[in-house]
Amino acid sequence: RVRIGGILNVLVKRYENPTIKLLCAHKLRNADGPLGRTNPSARIYGLTDTYKVWYETETVLCDFDPVWNEVYTIPLLKDMPFGGALTPCRIEVIDNKNSTNRIKNKDDDKDDDNDDD
Repeated sequence: RVRIGGILNVLVKRYENPTIKLLCAHKLRNADGPLGRTNPSARIYGLTDTYKVWYETETVLCDFDPVWNEVYTIPLLKDMPFGGALTPCRIEVIDNKNSTNRIKNKDDDKDDDNDDD
């Protein structure tokens, strides 16, 4: 996996399960070089453990402006019912080359329209 985006720090209110909407990313850099393609997915990690991955979106094939439109609620109260120190929550966009959790890209719909020829 190659990191292709920045990291966003998120503030969390005490004693609540935070809900995060992962809508989209814009103008991702090409992690595979000038002739490569980027298959981005986003993941949420941190809070109770610096490297604990809470959620990963589906992978969008060959897209530098992916749209996920996914919502995830982190079950923070389940892991920390009595509170405690939190690490930063991070959202990272990665180039997911070998993912089996893929969704079609926006050009797939165009190809379906041309099948009638």
